[in-house]
Amino acid sequence: TAQDSAGVTTIVGNTVTTGYINALSITTIGAVTAGSITGLVITGGTVRTSSGNPRVQMSGGNNRIEIYNSNGDIVGFFGRGGANGNFMYINQPDTNEDYPPIYVTSAQDANVMNMFNTNSSITNRPSFRFESNNANSTSPTMEVINSANNGHGLKAHAENHIMQWSTPANMKFYFGFSNTYLHVNAFGDLYWYNGSTDVKLN
Repeated sequence: TAQDSAGVTTIVGNTVTTGYINALSITTIGAVTAGSITGLVITGGTVRTSSGNPRVQMSGGNNRIEIYNSNGDIVGFFGRGGANGNFMYINQPDTNEDYPPIYVTSAQDANVMNMFNTNSSITNRPSFRFESNNANSTSPTMEVINSANNGHGLKAHAENHIMQWSTPANMKFYFGFSNTYLHVNAFGDLYWYNGSTDVKLN
């Protein structure tokens, strides 16, 4: 029973006009237009930011989140693997812009990024791999920069085995163990540290 004109529900033809619907389930064949939808679970179908491009789309058909550029090409996805079995995939086309496809910044008291290969039996599968098809000599496959004056540019170790590059202000290269190692200073001098003394080798 309507208390006033605002509470009246009208049905004209195939249109229901009302201020509120309370139902256990609603089945619709056409489109649903709403300012907002609040619920606990949405199952099935496609959720997307736009019917055109660019857009971000979540589809039940492939169980992943896909990112489309303005041409309608998938430039990235997260979820179920593609043709190469990737779980996370990024393919940035050349847009003549100097922006990296991945940019991570963190103020946490921890590693910014951790990658760990838990498969201990498969061979020739590094935890981290870089590959470049850029023939330009000024574009290395990997560039590591530490802007701190005395910080390490790159350090790699497996248990007690250490390989380490320092920053330009302290330009050195280390290779060996934690207590005995080869190292090169900024002038190209090669030394062997035997645990207590540096021995110059060249």
